[in-house]
Amino acid sequence: MIKQIETKIKKAENLYKLGNYDNAQKICKQILRSDSTNSSALTILGNINFLQHNYEQALLYYKQIEANSSQDFINLLNLSNVYFEQNNFEQSQQYAELALKYHSDDITALSLLGNSLMAQEKLDSALNVFETLLKYKPNDCWTLNSMSQIWQKKADFQKAFDYAFSAVIHSCGDDAQQLNLGYFLYETAIEKGYASIKDMVSLWKEKYGELPQVSYMINALENNNKIEVAEQSYLENVFDNFAGSFEQVLSGLQYAAPQYVAQYVQEFYSTLGWRKLHILDAGCGTGLCGIFLKKYASWRGLHGVDISQGMLSEARKKKLYNKLYQQELCEFLFEHKKQYDLITAADVLTYFGNLENVIKGFAYALKKHGRIIFSITQNSITDSDWFLHPSGRFIHTFNYIKLIIKKYNFILEKSELKQLRLENDSPVMGYIISIRKNN
Repeated sequence: MIKQIETKIKKAENLYKLGNYDNAQKICKQILRSDSTNSSALTILGNINFLQHNYEQALLYYKQIEANSSQDFINLLNLSNVYFEQNNFEQSQQYAELALKYHSDDITALSLLGNSLMAQEKLDSALNVFETLLKYKPNDCWTLNSMSQIWQKKADFQKAFDYAFSAVIHSCGDDAQQLNLGYFLYETAIEKGYASIKDMVSLWKEKYGELPQVSYMINALENNNKIEVAEQSYLENVFDNFAGSFEQVLSGLQYAAPQYVAQYVQEFYSTLGWRKLHILDAGCGTGLCGIFLKKYASWRGLHGVDISQGMLSEARKKKLYNKLYQQELCEFLFEHKKQYDLITAADVLTYFGNLENVIKGFAYALKKHGRIIFSITQNSITDSDWFLHPSGRFIHTFNYIKLIIKKYNFILEKSELKQLRLENDSPVMGYIISIRKNN
């Protein structure tokens, strides 16, 4: 019997490593029916649920192991990790500290402890932990990045920059670390003004300025008015890195654009009846608009397009879309002549400054009398039609929108000024707009 269970465990472990989670779970549940306390089976089940973001279920499995073996080191790490993902940072800290009692130099336990302390704003304690980590791994880019975040919170911006820049160098210019550095510089510029980061930006430009996404972020920080559209590799990297936590982060920012778009769709199509629409969710992301668009779509009639494969992977899990495309939006539109009754674009045009090509593309892809429901961010900073904000997003004047839609024979049906989200705890205002093709 014991040999049989060991054989099954090995099989389940192999399936788990191969990503065949369904069959791995079936085998583990079979094992638990005859051996309800088997820690290996419980660990695999907990890990699978953790990877699938089913944190409550993962916690149940890990707690069963704890009930039988409270000193299981790996399980203590797993408990710390799952509590961290649930934003229960105090519990995460406690389990990381328990794990360190058994292995005081364990890198994973130290990292979990440092991050849980930082999340609780226990900055000096977190700093001590990360300094210890750097003794073991002096060039670890994520530890260096954590040190940067702490010094930023402690308002020592030069030290914060030094660590963030060091993280970029030791990661060999890794995209994620470049983005982290860009975010730091943006946040510092908002808080202290561009003059406070000018020398830092110069150093970044000197070493990495030829990289397209770095060049774009620097142009945004410098408000370069010659930039007309966001750089594609920048968008791909931002959203690929952001995909897994996208919805959780936006919830904390009170992001409301998809809900406003949903209200407009309901208003215009509440009497649709049996007739359904061929719909494109432009810049579909993880599917926040697709959730409500599905009921208005014809059979196989809901399509999504996004530049980020990571975002599309998250959207695919929702099983809402009949087709998902990874492609730059304008390229896609000009390949789909008169295919859609409705196009939605929540927080998508914010990555276009000059809207000429994308509005022209919408007109090309829409059927006769087709409609677009979209959002833009209000430009209340300058008199220009659009403005590249240091965040890397474009903001537009409403007058520019009226001019551009008239040029491409659209009728303005409805528009409202709304709070779209928070940014640095301040409201970001923008317009929700519905326009209809006039032929």
